[in-house]
Amino acid sequence: MAINVDVDGDGYPACDDCDDSDPATFPGAAELCDGVDNDCDGAVDEDFLDLGEACGAGVGECFSEGSFVCSGDGTSVVCDAQPGDPTKELCGDDIDNDCDGEVDEECICPHSLWWWKKHPNEWPVEEIGVGDVVYTKAAAIHILKKKKEKGASKKLTAHLIVTKLNILSGSPLYIQPVVDEADAFLIEYPFGSKPKGAARKKAVDLKKQLTKYNNNCNVYDRCD
Repeated sequence: MAINVDVDGDGYPACDDCDDSDPATFPGAAELCDGVDNDCDGAVDEDFLDLGEACGAGVGECFSEGSFVCSGDGTSVVCDAQPGDPTKELCGDDIDNDCDGEVDEECICPHSLWWWKKHPNEWPVEEIGVGDVVYTKAAAIHILKKKKEKGASKKLTAHLIVTKLNILSGSPLYIQPVVDEADAFLIEYPFGSKPKGAARKKAVDLKKQLTKYNNNCNVYDRCD
């Protein structure tokens, strides 16, 4: 009788071998990470406790989630997550765009309205256009000093001046669409006009977006 036949030649007869067609599978064999019960103990890949667990690769915007899978040689597990591609660092968005572990590094901070009002010698231009009006530095500073005056168009003009000064000084450009919208608004509703209803609401919303940008680093300019 051929009850003790060892087909795969691994030293274990078919009656003891859980897979007599595979010489790498027998009682006491090293368990590999391969979806096979290599050591014939009734469990599969039991030595690889992290198998199937969540993992990640990359940092910042490049971070990607995945899970631990068997390595090619079956001796370990590896994370199958593939990090994304880095992009140019975008200043002021609090995101590590270039995936170097730092956020907004080497960015030029926007300055607040208060800072530009108090530092006229730091202005990058001697005149500035808002809407379809070009203001001298003196006239623009006067508007900044009167920013608390009533009127949505007056307040929007003041904060748009500040935003443009920040952009001209090298601060991030992501605010440009809002700047363009504010310019268009002030052509229709120039400084000193009194927009009502939906128009006033739009002016207030634009001013809020510009203010948030101008105070992005810190409202008290502690980043200087």
